This record gives sequence, structure tokens and C-alpha cells, in this order.
Amino acid sequence: MHSLRLLPVLITAALVPVGCANEPPSAPSPVKVAFDEGWGQVFLADADGSALRQITPTTTVDSTDDRYSTYPAPSPDGTQLAYTRPERFIDIVDLDSGQSRTLHEGGYQPIFSPDGTSIAFSSSDGINITNTDSSDVRVITEQDSAFGAAFSPDGSRVIFATDGYLAEVPVAGGEPTVLLRDQFWN
Repeated sequence: MHSLRLLPVLITAALVPVGCANEPPSAPSPVKVAFDEGWGQVFLADADGSALRQITPTTTVDSTDDRYSTYPAPSPDGTQLAYTRPERFIDIVDLDSGQSRTLHEGGYQPIFSPDGTSIAFSSSDGINITNTDSSDVRVITEQDSAFGAAFSPDGSRVIFATDGYLAEVPVAGGEPTVLLRDQFWN
């Protein structure tokens, strides 16, 4: 039974290189991996497995425990981490101070924009975007089956899965465009 919990770990792992733009080039910054281990705790580590750090509190195995955390997403600069708690709360934690706050109630599967200024997430309304300070929360596409948002590399579009196909929508919102539809569920 425990091995069945491995799938969420693989799905929710995220990688982000961490470093400062004003530092002189030297050794490359370690790539960080954020993951939930399938039992409600979120961790951060270097890609080689070193520097393992538990980010969220230890929970019971009951997913109704309000500390149970999933879908971690590190910010591009590595200073923050967003994740989902039960009842679809999106929290964000400052990785230096350890201070966390609720970013939004009613969403899940957060993902930072490439510039780190906004977060896209899934909700019962469709795909939403909010600024990282919780301002300007808006639905960019109303599709109740939409999930798994990801930003395009330039941050101008959000790609998501819905009804077995992949679609995209501009970050300003609008009519989604189908990117990939075939006989398989993508």
C-alpha cells in the first residue's frame, strides 16, 4: 500500500536552480527539488539528495489534517514555496524565515510564473491567476475539468489539461486554444 503513494511524489516534484543574478559566475547554484512524500509533508533538497529540509509540519496520515500538504512549487528565485493544504488552501512560505501565510482559499496545484510575480492554480472554477501578494485573483478560463496549470517559458500563456487534452490560454484570460488532442488522455 505504501508503494502506491509514490505516484504523487513523482508528479509533484519540482526543480528550480537557486542563485542571485548579481553574483559573479562561479560554481553553479544547486538545483533544488521540492516534493511531498505522499503522507502530507513537503520537503526541499538539492537535486543530489543532500540538504534535505522538511518545510511543512509533520502530520497524521489523515488527509483532513489541516497541516497535510501537497503540490509544492518553488519560486524561480528559490526564496518561496507554494503548496496546497486540505480544503484547497494555497499557502506560501518564505524559505529563509520559515513564515507562511495563506495565499488563496479555494485552489490547488499552484505554480509560479517564470518571473515569480504571480501564481497560477486550479480551482472548481477553472484555471486562476493571482499575484504573489494575493492581489488581483482572477479566473483566466472557466473549465471545471481544468487542472495542472503550467506557464509558457515567456510567462505569457498558461497551459493546462482538460477533458484529456492540452490547452492554453493567455494570462490575461480569454478563449482557450487546444494544443494537443488525440485518442490518448494527455
